[in-house]
Amino acid sequence: MEAEAIQALNVIYTFKNDNAARVSILNSAVKIQGLSDKNYADACSSLASSLKGRSKLDSAIFYANKAYTIDKKLNDTLGIPTTCSILAGIYIQKAEYETALTYLLEGEKHLGKNITPRHIDYYYDIATVMLNLGNVDKAKFYITRGIELADKNGYKSTQSFLYPTLGKVSELEGNYEEALAHYRKGEKLKRRAHKKRLDILYPVGIISCKLNLNQKVSKSEIDSLLVLEKTTNDAYLRNKIRLQHLGYLAQNDVSLSEFDKQYSYLSTKLLDKGFLYILKDLHNTAYKYYTKKEEYKSAINSLNQFVEYENQLYSQRQNHRILDIEAKYNKEVDKRTILQLSESNETQANILRQRTIYLVSFGIGLVLISLLSFFLFKYYRKVRSQNTLISNSLKEKDFLLREIHHRVKNNLQVISSLLSLQARQIDDQHIQKAINEGRNRVRSMALIHQNLYQNESLSGVSVELYLSNLLKELFSTYNIDENKINLDLDIEEINLDVDTMVPFGLILNELVSNCLKHAFPGGREGNIKISLKDVDEVLNLSVVDNGVGIGNEIDFQESKTFGNRLIKAFTKKLNADLEVLNQEGTTINIKIRNYKRA
Repeated sequence: MEAEAIQALNVIYTFKNDNAARVSILNSAVKIQGLSDKNYADACSSLASSLKGRSKLDSAIFYANKAYTIDKKLNDTLGIPTTCSILAGIYIQKAEYETALTYLLEGEKHLGKNITPRHIDYYYDIATVMLNLGNVDKAKFYITRGIELADKNGYKSTQSFLYPTLGKVSELEGNYEEALAHYRKGEKLKRRAHKKRLDILYPVGIISCKLNLNQKVSKSEIDSLLVLEKTTNDAYLRNKIRLQHLGYLAQNDVSLSEFDKQYSYLSTKLLDKGFLYILKDLHNTAYKYYTKKEEYKSAINSLNQFVEYENQLYSQRQNHRILDIEAKYNKEVDKRTILQLSESNETQANILRQRTIYLVSFGIGLVLISLLSFFLFKYYRKVRSQNTLISNSLKEKDFLLREIHHRVKNNLQVISSLLSLQARQIDDQHIQKAINEGRNRVRSMALIHQNLYQNESLSGVSVELYLSNLLKELFSTYNIDENKINLDLDIEEINLDVDTMVPFGLILNELVSNCLKHAFPGGREGNIKISLKDVDEVLNLSVVDNGVGIGNEIDFQESKTFGNRLIKAFTKKLNADLEVLNQEGTTINIKIRNYKRA
């Protein structure tokens, strides 16, 4: 009987492309009498896998559970990951992602320490399920781990399957340059592993990033994408391709009526499907198009929709950090361990009770120790309960603070966009310039709140990271060619408290803006050096350019421009000394005494 079962399990591999034949053979195999538990479990898991391939999901779950029960009984470290993977795949097809994740996390715990392609497949599956659950942070953790292990162990072809997921994660985070780099790197590896799905994922990802980065997309690229749309049944990919087609039409100034028609159709369709990330990008595309067409009412409506979905997605992401399914699973494992320990303790207690019959002299001591242990245990449980409440309270506080900073950033972003729309309707160049400068100041404050909610710590902002983001914004605003203006940054790793960072950030914004606007007229080349050092508890900020220079310190101090007034007001608030030197360009030194580190 055993020989028949083994022969059946061997024969099915010759029918790898014929699921019907596999199911028929395996149905016979599981009915053979007298099979060992191991062979019966293997037959059940193979049958479950074949039934899953034929979309007979209820039957697949039935046999997979039989195999799972036996594998657990035998503590089969090879069988458990296989069966858990099959069960997870079934529940993924049923769109029951939380159940699928539970099986994947259990299977991953039974994988051996020696890294094999199976480990990487598990990390890919977990990352995919995390994305379906909206948990972007965990998806990034697992897919990055998978890529690192594949690279370290030489599984180059496997990496080509992983990079589309990492690219998608970067897109969802809004890091389109990073996402584009991931897609292009993975596409090079794809040549080693040709798969039909990859032929769709890579062009979809690349064109999506190019559109979000305002890079030109050719007609041949979009036509190829529309052909690929017909080859997939994946609703997410089909709708993303339609969004990219709309983005291409907007880029090429399609008529207002045609854009309205497709925008309205996609909005309704995506809302029905619940694709929040695509909806967010759709409204952002519409906002840019309507702004370019000077349809300001429609632009504002699209902007409001964009911010609404961005807020929803951010809240969803923060909720995952508090209510982590992975943590729930680990908690269940801990409960089982505690139960096993409790049973073991009870057995030992019985032994001790028997010994007390012969060791009466020690009985009183044991009773006292037991009582003491009981009170200590009660005290421990009370402390643990209080710690749990405090921990949950801190997590909720963290969530609320991040939510506040995120909403403040979004509101400032809306104000910035409204100022931009207002500036477009004004012909007076001086007024337009003033509005745009006000917009830059609003954006500089928005960056502070953006850095706050993105950081692990909510107490302060990294000056280095803030300055890097600010410079990108200002170079884009003033249309500065980065090849003509060389930046030399010498910034210590300093995290400043938000009360210090707001005036400090506005001072930086004014000083760098002045350099970009006035130091290099006529498109001339030049250098800007920015340094920040903490010397004897005094912050030394220096902004140096080798441009045309400005007046002397007296002229600067007496200047009545709004920007200079801001600099002087905030330097006074920070108890700072301001020095202006006009030597081969302009040097501005500020020594800040009243500041708080995070």
